[in-house]
Amino acid sequence: MNLIRRHEIFVANDSSQTAILVEKCSTLLNKREVDEIVLKAPIKHATRAVAVYELLRRRYNDLVATSELRDIFNGESGKERRKLAMLEIRITQSKRLCEPGARHIEREVMK
Repeated sequence: MNLIRRHEIFVANDSSQTAILVEKCSTLLNKREVDEIVLKAPIKHATRAVAVYELLRRRYNDLVATSELRDIFNGESGKERRKLAMLEIRITQSKRLCEPGARHIEREVMK
């Protein structure tokens, strides 16, 4: 099994955090600390995640991205359980491959 070093970042709709998030992703890509960066955002904040990717794409000409819309269930079972639509943008450099079955090694929440 090929283990992929993946860094997941949850993106909030906060414009003051966009530059910080882009710098964090750039550092990870430059130092080759990860093979894949996954930006996750609730569907109502999807434009912020796309904006982060577009800013990264301007810096790096070898980025490859795939996006996926997922349903995440939040809360306990019963009435409190809600379905949330989440957008995932997987970013890799062109020499690296996206593997959906890879293990997650780090998670981060940007608020």
